[in-house]
This record gives sequence, structure tokens and C-alpha cells, in this order.
Amino acid sequence: MYGVILVLTIAFLGGLIALLGDRIGMKVGKKRLSIFGLRPKYTSMLITVVTGILIAGTTLLLLALVSNDVRTALFRMKTLKQELAATKAELVLEQERLTELEAVTKELQESKVALEVEKERLRKEIQAYSGEASFLRANGQMNATGRYIFTEGEILATAVVTAGADPAAIQRQLDTLVQTANQLALARGARLPGKNDEALVLGAEFPSLPAYGAWLAAAEKPGVLRLVATRNTEVFTALEISFAYFPNRRVFQAGELLGELAVSPVPAEEELLDRIVGLLAEIKQTAVRKGMRVEGLSLSQILSPAEITAAIGRIKAEKRERVLRLVAAADFQVIDQGLKVEIAWETMGDANDSSD
Repeated sequence: MYGVILVLTIAFLGGLIALLGDRIGMKVGKKRLSIFGLRPKYTSMLITVVTGILIAGTTLLLLALVSNDVRTALFRMKTLKQELAATKAELVLEQERLTELEAVTKELQESKVALEVEKERLRKEIQAYSGEASFLRANGQMNATGRYIFTEGEILATAVVTAGADPAAIQRQLDTLVQTANQLALARGARLPGKNDEALVLGAEFPSLPAYGAWLAAAEKPGVLRLVATRNTEVFTALEISFAYFPNRRVFQAGELLGELAVSPVPAEEELLDRIVGLLAEIKQTAVRKGMRVEGLSLSQILSPAEITAAIGRIKAEKRERVLRLVAAADFQVIDQGLKVEIAWETMGDANDSSD
């Protein structure tokens, strides 16, 4: 509404000024008046020009008085252009920053997803390892006094002996096992009296290394050779060692039952986890006693944390007692370095329901 009024006002004033200019010009023409000594014809033309100037000037003056935008356009246009150019430059910079922030945000979101996946994997592994640690503590395999750096029967090094091997090669294997065990013993603090680079001593009942090497070379089957501690050992004392040889044979047959647990959905998940991990530790110790090279194998390598978690979820979801059975996943021999088990299920009181 304001703009309409302004336009009508300007039109009215322009028409009024034009009318006045025309009247004045007519009077000057009739009376043949002269201004500044000009001829009447040119005097009339001058009045017409002045009238047009007055119309344009009045229009601009009126617009400038009533409109801030007109005043800005008339007197601040150059400054506005400079400010607009600076604003555009800032806008470009902000857009670039926004693009960079979007890229960083996307990367952080991808990293967050990857970390969540890794977190879940580590959580499952921690569950398995904590259960293993609890079992070992409960069974006294971490001595309570902390005085011993080696315990009786502890495996220090292992190697696979080839049947019919050259005696010299066997002797090199024995030397390598002794050197490996010696470095381990020195690192833990064992020492031969008066020597800083030796920590081992052969048990008194053990034959010499050359004689033992000759005996191994005559073996008809390959096997696993262990170097073990023969007694509990404290720091700064000599570590007494001996060798144990296990000829190769089949230890577990595929599908063989290795252990079982009666389970129900009543216990807490932590208790179920401890029981399953305890059963896995017992199977591992059985394999170690039979000569397999699995002493350095973690329980999560025997049965994955994902499988354990799934088994616990199934136990909690079902409303009946079950028997969780762990069976050998394949045939395993003494010289095998791996051990894998699978879960089979059996309903309590139904020995034929072992495959569901």
C-alpha cells in the first residue's frame, strides 16, 4: 500500500510541475518575454528544460526522503558492492569448511561403526579369557604365594621330531630347545650359581644329551618332544629340566565326546560362561597330558567366543534342561598344534536327541 501511495504522489507532483511549466512557457511565448537576453523561442525552451529538471529532481528528492533503500542506492552503492563481494568470499570459505566438516563427520561415523563391531568382538573374547583365568585360579594353576617363577611339570619348549632323522639334526633340535628354555629362564630370574648367562641344569636321572639324541633318532614314529621343569623353582636358583617324548598317535577322533555339562536356563549367564570355559580348560589339559602341542592355545581358539555366546543364548531361551556336549571337530594327533571342538545338544533323559 505504501508503494502505491508513493507512486501516485510522484505522478501527481510530476504532472503538476509539468502543467506549471507548460503554463509558464505559454505565457512567456505569448508575451514574447526574454530571459538572460535570449530570444523568446529559446526562453520558452529553457523553461521547458528547467521544468523537466524540476520534475526529475523532485522525484528523486521525494524518493530519497521517504525510502531508505533509495538513499542507500544513491549514496552507498559502491560500499554495498564491496561488502557483498566480501560476504560472497566468506560464504565460499564457510561452504568449504562445511564440506570438510561433513567429510570428517562421515569418517567419524564409519569409525564409530567399526569401533562398535570391534568392541563387541573384544567383549566376547574378554568373557572367554576372564572365564579361563577364573578357572585357572580356582584350580591352583596360578600359585597363591607368588614365590615360584616355574612350577613342576611346566612346559618350557616343544618341537616335532621326525622319524629316522639324522642324529646331528636331532642334536641341533635338542640344543635349540635348551637355548630357548634358557632364555626364558633367564628372563624370569632363574640363575646357575656364579653364572649370569646360564639357568638350566639337567635332572640327575636324565641321560646325556648326545645319548638321548641317538635314542630319538632311532624312533620309528614322529612325535612331540617337550622340555619341562622338574620341580618348583624360585628366583635366582637353577631351573632343573627334563625331556618328555610323545610318539605320534591319534588322540581324538572326529565326533568323539570330550566333555559334557547338564545346563538349564536358571543360572546367570556369567555362571554358565564359567562352566563352559571350565569344561574347555579341562579338555585342553587332557590334550596337553596326552602330548598334543596345545599348551599355548587359548580357549577362544578351541571354541570361539561367538559360539559360546550363542550357546548361552540358546540355554537361556529354552525352558528345559539340556546336556551341552563338546565333541572333537576332526581327528587330532599328537603332532597337531591345533584343537577344535563343536557343540552338540542332548535333551535331559533322551540320549537319542543329540543332533538338534
